[in-house]
Amino acid sequence: ERLVVKQFDAETNLDVHLLLDASGSMDYGDPVRKVDYATYLAAGLAYLAIRQRDAVSLTVFDSDVRNHLPAQTRPAHLQAVFDTLDAVAPGGETRVSRALELAAGTIKRRGMVVLLSDLLDDVDPTLRALSYFRHRGHDVMVLQVMDHAELAFDFRGITEFRDLETGERLVTDPRAVRREYLEALNGFLTGVREGCRRQTIDHELLDTARPFDAALTAYLGRRARVR
Repeated sequence: ERLVVKQFDAETNLDVHLLLDASGSMDYGDPVRKVDYATYLAAGLAYLAIRQRDAVSLTVFDSDVRNHLPAQTRPAHLQAVFDTLDAVAPGGETRVSRALELAAGTIKRRGMVVLLSDLLDDVDPTLRALSYFRHRGHDVMVLQVMDHAELAFDFRGITEFRDLETGERLVTDPRAVRREYLEALNGFLTGVREGCRRQTIDHELLDTARPFDAALTAYLGRRARVR
């Protein structure tokens, strides 16, 4: 006949699947490379998820899956995620759609799928691969990481541009091609943004000139307000 308050710890059912692009194009950036920015974001998300006892998996890819850590909730798993992120070395060609298809085979339970990539690949196959996760009931977030110079294209003087994946080189005056470049870039970004919107996929374009912690905090805050 006494009042009793029962206190217990409950496990959540959410699995957070982090998919990190480590292809050659992610090696670009100054002073922060895109791959470093993306790993900081992944580390922050992994920390937040495991702190609230969600399970976290990590897949590192280029044109193929390089590393995969299955989803776990143990604190020791967080250190394994950090160690894997710390060892990431970008290289290889980008094939986001193929990597997503391979990663899909490792994801057994419905959860949250977070893609961290510059998405410098054919847009349509990438969107089709992302649609698979939506059809399976996953909550999908796309964090598109771009260097500020890629977005602004504010180079001066004759410049040599080198493709970090194929090694192809081009020497040109940036002022002569800036308008055409920005038109192509805007078309690409619009295709990604609208394709994600049609599939109810969260898409956030992140400029590496902005501190990653501020960018992540602002994004998660906006996401929380609209849900």
